[in-house]
Formats: sequence, C-alpha cells, structure tokens
Amino acid sequence: MRFIGIMGLDESDCKSAGQVHLDRPQETLMWEAFGRCVRSIRAGGMPDEHWPKIAELTQRVVLAVEESARKGGLKVELYM
Repeated sequence: MRFIGIMGLDESDCKSAGQVHLDRPQETLMWEAFGRCVRSIRAGGMPDEHWPKIAELTQRVVLAVEESARKGGLKVELYM
C-alpha cells in the first residue's frame, strides 16, 4: 500500500506508517470539515468533491480488512 496524501498531508507528516500527528483529534477535524460542507451548501455552493473520493477509499480499506479477516488474517492486496 502506498501513502495517499489527503487533507494537505504528505509523507513528511508521518513518523512511521500509520501514524499522522495532527494538532487536534481526527474526530474534531472531521466534524469541522462537515460543518464547512454544510455551510457551503446552505450558502448556495456545491458539495465538496473531495469527500466522495475519501468515502470510496475508506470503503476499499474496510473491504480489504474484511477480506483479510475472512482469510484468517492473511495479507491482501489493497488497490487504491
């Protein structure tokens, strides 16, 4: 699996694979981003095209985890 830069982060923001250091909890950042999307739409804007892509990537990870679990924890290919 390769690192995919999102939210303005890149590989230099990670100390090691799987660790990203943020100034606030991920949940806080998620709700703030959701609020910005809602305000934008209410102001007559269009939904941010970023989030459907993130949702798809998240679903691919979830499906890969499920496949690995069904295979007894074996390594599976994650296509991004």
